[in-house]
Amino acid sequence: MPAQPQKSPPALEALLDGYRPAAGAYDELLGPDGALRPGWHPLVERLAGMGEDERRRAQAYADDQLREHDVTFRGADEGGSRPWLLDLVPLQFSAAEWSRLESGLIQRARLLDALVADT
Repeated sequence: MPAQPQKSPPALEALLDGYRPAAGAYDELLGPDGALRPGWHPLVERLAGMGEDERRRAQAYADDQLREHDVTFRGADEGGSRPWLLDLVPLQFSAAEWSRLESGLIQRARLLDALVADT
């Protein structure tokens, strides 16, 4: 008999209920088949286990910490600073995705070092 697909726990289903990626756009959380991408399972399961109230409290705590410590940023074309917004859900990268990003970031860091050294 073929294996039955595993059913997601109710808390996980509730967390993702109503979440739909934009049509035709790459989505970091869900693959084209609508399933969670592999690197996201532990984090999403933990978030689902927290419950909505606990997630709201955690987000409020992060927001309060940023505000209390006056963490802000300023865009290149802006006159004043704006509060730094921090999402409770961090962006996850697989080892392969990070490897591609890492090589590009190293390349750019070397370029910036060379530009600064040339001044």
